[in-house]
Formats: sequence, C-alpha cells, structure tokens
Amino acid sequence: MSDFREKLSEVCTTKIVKYAFGITTGIFTFAPESFFKMCQLIPGASETVDIIVGRFTLALVIFLMVLIKKLWNLETQRFTIINGTNYSVKILYGNIFDVKKGKKIIPFDECFTVNVGDKPENINPSSVCGQYIQKYSLNKSIMDELIKKSHLQKLSTGSMYHNMNRYESGKLVVNGDYLLMAFAKLDGSGKGYLSYNDYLKCLTVLWDEIDKYYGGEDVYIPILGSGVTRMDGSDDMTSQELLEIIITSYKLAPHKIHLPQQLKIICKKESGISLAKIDNQYNFK
Repeated sequence: MSDFREKLSEVCTTKIVKYAFGITTGIFTFAPESFFKMCQLIPGASETVDIIVGRFTLALVIFLMVLIKKLWNLETQRFTIINGTNYSVKILYGNIFDVKKGKKIIPFDECFTVNVGDKPENINPSSVCGQYIQKYSLNKSIMDELIKKSHLQKLSTGSMYHNMNRYESGKLVVNGDYLLMAFAKLDGSGKGYLSYNDYLKCLTVLWDEIDKYYGGEDVYIPILGSGVTRMDGSDDMTSQELLEIIITSYKLAPHKIHLPQQLKIICKKESGISLAKIDNQYNFK
C-alpha cells in the first residue's frame, strides 16, 4: 500500500494537472454549450447547473484517464531521457555487462586494486568493479600494463594504504570498450571512501576524460558511489540523490558527449531509483 501511495505521489504533480487542464480547456473552448446541455446528469436541474456539472465531470474523467495512463507508464517504464540544447542523458534500468555497444565506465579505487575477496582491503566481488575483474580475469600485471599504455601519471603522494601508487579520481584507463576509472580513495585499512567535495571533483575530471575517450560512441556509467564506497559527511545519501548529483554535474560540465550520442546511466531497479522523479524533475515544461 505504501508503494502505491509513493507512486501516486510521484505522478500527481503539477505536470499531470497541467496536461489534464490543457485537454479540458481545449474541449471547453471548442465544444458548443449544446453539447453539455445534452448531458443531463441531475434530473430536474436547471440548464446552467447541468452545464457546470457536465464540465466538472468531464474534467474529472480526463484527469483520471491521464493519471491512470501515467501510473501504467510508471509500472512499465524502463528508461527516461533528459534532452538539453547540446546533450542527451538516458537513465535506464539494466546491467552494464549486458551492453553490447558503446563505452562502459567501471569504477575502481584510486590504486586500481584488483584483489577480489571478503577482506576490508579487497574489492567486493558483487560490486561492478569486482564483477569486471572476475569476468575478465584482471590481475596486477595486466592492470599495470593498461595504466602504462594509457599514459596515466601517478600522483606525487602515495595512498594512505601501504603508500601504494595512486591516481586522480575520475581519470580513466582504456581497455577496449571499457574505461576503467580511478574513484574511491583508500584509508589506512584499505577501505574506500570519498568526501562530498571529492565526489564532485571526481565527476568534473570524469567528464573531461570521457570527452577524450568516447570516440563518437554512447557512454554507459553505473550510479557512482552507490556500492560500498563510504561518502564522508553523506552517510544517508541515497542512490536517487547520487543520480541527481551525477545528472546535475553533467549538465553543468563544459565538455559533453556530442549528439546524437548519449551519456547513459545504468541503475538497478531494486536500488530504489525512481525514473518518474527524474522525469518530473528534469523534464518539467
């Protein structure tokens, strides 16, 4: 019941009211008064009352029809698209490893760790990074070679974890159609974390990097930071909020993917992401 109330709240917006009002206004403007006189809903009522009640009933029916259609679309909706003057962002449910074409962003930590396991310093096997490492049998020697081929320069200071070589968050390493991204910083125990400001800076760097490497193809990214990465000062940040930050950052970025190619943000339906909220927030007219 609570899920239905939430969905109802999402669609009962000014936008829905605007559509219904526009349709009814058009009908009221062009339909003759005689049409409403024929719709006698209250026996014995005056002609004026019949017209008023007829108009109100028609408006209510149209609003309910628009509402039901929107609820149905919400149940079956798999994606939404945000179009700007020089860019397009598609947010969709799916799995990044099912994507056959385009470039795919895979977030690693700042040291491009490739050890998958249950220890704090290991990559979570169920994360996007962990799945990628296991799927393609990535090891340290292969990663080092990829970093070298991408001419990625290490930072002047080492990581807090064992003083390992680290790289600026948002920087990319090319491996075919995959773009491996330095993301979370490591603390002394090897756990990944980022501050809110680090996150924003990482996104700024990422957009510049994508501009260099997307090669006229669509670019797919997951919801960055929605896994086990700890966000300092933002412990309660949801996947929905992270998605909104990513979209807003991209809208403000000086470098974007040239149309007709798109930035495509992939999210899991079970993550609580609401495409309707995104549609209402960014596509409001």
